[in-house]
Amino acid sequence: MNGMAIPSPDERNRYLSLNLFPSGIISHLEVYKTLTPAMAGDATGGCINIVTRQVPEQRELSVQLATGYSQFYLQRPYLGFDKSVVQMKSPYERFGPAYNAAGNDFSKNNLSFRDHTAAPDLQGSVSWGKRFFSRKLGVFVAAGVQAIHSGARGFLLLQNNEPQVDNVPGVTDFVKRTYYQTSQHKQFYATLDYRFNPRHRLRFYQLYINKEDIETRHAVDTSLAEGRTGPGTGRIAI
Repeated sequence: MNGMAIPSPDERNRYLSLNLFPSGIISHLEVYKTLTPAMAGDATGGCINIVTRQVPEQRELSVQLATGYSQFYLQRPYLGFDKSVVQMKSPYERFGPAYNAAGNDFSKNNLSFRDHTAAPDLQGSVSWGKRFFSRKLGVFVAAGVQAIHSGARGFLLLQNNEPQVDNVPGVTDFVKRTYYQTSQHKQFYATLDYRFNPRHRLRFYQLYINKEDIETRHAVDTSLAEGRTGPGTGRIAI
């Protein structure tokens, strides 16, 4: 971003998802397909530089608001849980290595699921920019929120590790899955610059991004190998 390398928040991957950055704060993208001397040695496959917006030359005020509703939730309720009770840190991180964890140190209410009506999707942003003192001092701020609900249905057929007689696959379970997901974004961006002359400028900027993915998976596992004597029979696990 603006020529500075950003570390990945994921401990398993080295990349950043581009949908993490709201389009309202991006001026343009610079795509480098080859390694140049100005890049770090780990950019052997090229890199993408996100150039953020600068203070506009004219006074600007922009407000955007969009909403919608997923057809997936017109036919079924949203199965969710209370995310506010989830413990983000382990007892080791909260109390130190000498602490003996107890059952009450782990959240349980987040394992209680309930049906409710999904809220409408929301995406909104507001930005404002202006220059002062004969256009030498410039200020630009932008903030936005996003809440998108999505869902999917599918099934999984589990098989034996070894094929059956005549190399016929042995299907042991039929799993019916339904996914409920909410993606929430919050962002704030501010930049301040001062132009000494057309060739020299001092610029400061600050960017805050918060992204949460809340997912519930509901699975009904029907055993095709144990206790099944015909349609409608057999062991079922939810």
